[in-house]
Amino acid sequence: MRFTFLALAALMLVLGGMTVSSNAQRKGMVDSRQAVQTSTEPYESEVMATEVSPGTMVRPNKVFGWTFSGQTKGDSSGPIFMSVNYDEDITGISPVDSVTPMTLNLVSGGSWSEQIYVDGSFAGSISGSIVSGTVSWNTDRTVATVELQLICDNGTGTFAGASGSGTFTGTLDRASAGAVTGTLTLDY
Repeated sequence: MRFTFLALAALMLVLGGMTVSSNAQRKGMVDSRQAVQTSTEPYESEVMATEVSPGTMVRPNKVFGWTFSGQTKGDSSGPIFMSVNYDEDITGISPVDSVTPMTLNLVSGGSWSEQIYVDGSFAGSISGSIVSGTVSWNTDRTVATVELQLICDNGTGTFAGASGSGTFTGTLDRASAGAVTGTLTLDY
């Protein structure tokens, strides 16, 4: 009987030690990820992507699903995907140099998502809607300046419950194999 009691006590000590060790490891992982999640500064990342689809014209001046995907590098690094809807061609002069003709399209919606890796390990993903913005084309529609306003309303893993907003500012260059470059800024 005494042997059974000692064996049970020893088993409890071993299991208790394993639980404490496991909880400490998990706490360390959560704490390092929470540091990523609870920063008061917006996250800023460089975007290097490729146009996957020019979208589909569903009626005059309405494009659905202009899509690009690629990688982000910086404060939130990982694969990114954006699908943009835009409409209402407005022909005018570039506000940048007040000379260059351009076509301005107003963004009417879309979606985006990003998987985030911390120190090489998958930490979770964030996603949401594209709520507004502009796509400003040069006259032959080979280069566009893109400005998007984003809402973050979904997260997984470490970013479960994430909500906030963001922006994407960049350039699409179809003469360079559809290269999309720019800056993604997220505040969640």
